[in-house]
Amino acid sequence: MFNLEPFNRFALEVVPKEAFWEWVKNVEKKLQWSSLKDEDKESNNIYLIPPTYFGQYLDNCIEKNFEVFFQNELSVYVSDPMFWPANRTYEMFSNWFDIKVSDMVWSLEEFTNPEFEFWNPN
Repeated sequence: MFNLEPFNRFALEVVPKEAFWEWVKNVEKKLQWSSLKDEDKESNNIYLIPPTYFGQYLDNCIEKNFEVFFQNELSVYVSDPMFWPANRTYEMFSNWFDIKVSDMVWSLEEFTNPEFEFWNPN
């Protein structure tokens, strides 16, 4: 049995909207290949962020780091940046993705490494 341990992080789930899926389909059509499956739309990427960015700082964190999220999301389906949109803006990111936030992340993993320490912002 596991002991639940708080992970001292918040989770951002990046949820693609239809505009993103249309872009993927268009690129795959141009490249004449298809890897997109229906179940891909049911699995989203999770990004862990330090709790210092939660609350009033969360929007600022997302806006300052949207390019990192954007590039990663694009690369999951189209690995060559040559095919990515050239002028990626925060507005485009917001039109292509929703963000879901979880303010509590729990770990079921038993940490047996004595050198492992949870990050402490203080």
